[in-house]
Order: sequence, then C-alpha cells, then structure tokens
Amino acid sequence: PYRNFNIYNGDTLESDYFGDTKFRVQVANPPYSANWSADNKFLEDDRFSQYGKLAPKSKADFAFVQHMVHHMDEDGRAVVLLPHGVLFRGNVEKGEAEAVIRKSLVEKKVIKGIIGLPANLFFGTGIPVCVLVLKRERNGNSDNILFIDASKDFEPGKNQNILRESDIDKIQASGVSESQQYRMAGNSIVVSVMVGIFKNLFSTEENISAGEQLSLF
Repeated sequence: PYRNFNIYNGDTLESDYFGDTKFRVQVANPPYSANWSADNKFLEDDRFSQYGKLAPKSKADFAFVQHMVHHMDEDGRAVVLLPHGVLFRGNVEKGEAEAVIRKSLVEKKVIKGIIGLPANLFFGTGIPVCVLVLKRERNGNSDNILFIDASKDFEPGKNQNILRESDIDKIQASGVSESQQYRMAGNSIVVSVMVGIFKNLFSTEENISAGEQLSLF
C-alpha cells in the first residue's frame, strides 16, 4: 500500500525534519544509548519542554521516545526497540533525567505495553532489549500497562540467539486484551523481530489508508 517514500538521512533529534507532521504509526530502532548534545535550547522545543528534563548527553534513548510521542497523531501508535536500561535507570527522588521522563510518560498514559526480549538477539550487541508499545488513545484502559517477560523464550545460537515463530506466537498470545490483539502490518519493515512480534499494529478490523503517515527510523 505504501508507494510514496520520503527517505531522510539526518540527525532527527538535533534538527526535527518532520516539523508539524503527525503520524498514525511509527516504528523505530534508534541507536542504543547514543550521544546527543542535550543542549538547554531543547528545553524550549515542543518535543521535550513538557517533561522538564532532557535525556542525558550519553544516553539519548528517551529523547527518541519523546520525539515519537510528539509526532503521534490523535490516534497514533508506535513501537520502539530500546536497551533494557530505560526501564530502571535513574532516580526520581534525586531528579535524575531518565527517571523523571519515564515517570512523565507513565503519567501521560501513552505506554500501552512493555515486552522484555532475550539478550544477544542482534548483531553488534549482546545486551537484552525491550519493546515499548505506545498509543495515544487507550480506549478506557489507560490506567494499565501490559508487561510481557519474553526473556527466556528463545533458541540459543552459537553467535546469536534466535526468536522462533513459536516464541513470537507466545508473545502475541500474551498481548490479547478484551478488545484488541497486537499484530503487525507487513512482514519486512526495519527490525525483523519487531515485525515478527507485531504483524499488524492494528486490530484485524483496522487498516491504514493511503493518505496516512508511517514513520520508520
């Protein structure tokens, strides 16, 4: 269904290429714990200003999440693959940035679910990762966050662990709620494991119309 691609190569945190554009779907595998300027000027940037904190210079993970939340449309949903540390780094009582941003995201009720994946799934890093599922409209279930621990379900490999179809099916089955099951549209987007877990980010009745926006980074 997608034939009009706008491919952009740049630093989306330092210079927001997308401006006022809002997306219904965003899928991202940003570089883990990347460096960024964290310049104080970004406290005036609409993507970050409402949180009162900027992601640390040496760990831009939450800056990417803030960027995605800002670019959600009124029915926006997003899937982002991040290092496991985003779930626990920092201390709210000490005012540490990652903890404050994480608390704010919970209070905004945009985190639909969190999936803990096994370690050593990807080339270049052996660290365990997690998938954050974000959704603007929670349809009456906004006080709950679904946690799925899939960290033990994999096939050990010599150099890299493998997430099998049966493991993906188990995660999908765990994501069934009263009114919705996570699936994913398409079978080859950017991060194969994310595509496998969410074969359709919508329920079976939903489709993406040709005029709607999909963001991948």
